[in-house]
Amino acid sequence: MVPHDANATLQKTFQTKYANKGVLPQTKLLIVKMATNGSGIRDTARVLDISSNTVLKVLKKQKSPNKHKSQIHQPHHTVHHTSRNG
Repeated sequence: MVPHDANATLQKTFQTKYANKGVLPQTKLLIVKMATNGSGIRDTARVLDISSNTVLKVLKKQKSPNKHKSQIHQPHHTVHHTSRNG
């Protein structure tokens, strides 16, 4: 508890570096990229210095059908059919 002093001024500080790397958007993108390239969960966690639980949570959220597709854009493959009627 901060002692009350009428003359004291409280200074605000901002966190410039996250202690939890797993919350950073860059980390989430790297997790997905590494999984796409075949890296395992424990390998990804070790390389990025995060928890394997964090890796699992990010990948599960990525697969969730209720999430917006704008999180990670994957191109759609279109199949073109040709007419056989000459």
